[in-house]
Amino acid sequence: MQSDTTVGLISQDGLRLNRLKGRPDNQPLIETVTSFSVLRSRLRVPVWARSMIRRFKRTTVAYPQGRAIRVLCGKHARPLEALQWAYSSSANPTGGAFDESWARAQADLYLLRPEGFSPQAASAIVRLGRGGRLKKLR
Repeated sequence: MQSDTTVGLISQDGLRLNRLKGRPDNQPLIETVTSFSVLRSRLRVPVWARSMIRRFKRTTVAYPQGRAIRVLCGKHARPLEALQWAYSSSANPTGGAFDESWARAQADLYLLRPEGFSPQAASAIVRLGRGGRLKKLR
């Protein structure tokens, strides 16, 4: 699936996604959600951070609970609306570059937009700290 940043693999089975990519089974994955209400149902968002998180564009937020979640908006969220959330990872083997034939071979289903796949820069990742601090991780 093409997001607003990279071409990615999505699944609600994180173990399967890690194995497809050749990663350790216990390596954490980014979760993507389709709305802020789904985000709030999946974990507690600190009150002081809520309005700031709504303003983030193309950004994944790492929460103090140890999870990283990205809210997709607009046309990029539509393919996930039935699921509401999914684990997400770039569509390439670990340490490798995007290879469309590899990605299609790994996927059960792929969503192709009329303009095709176009890998771009990955989303920024920021960590929420205590007391309103942010730390840029990527």
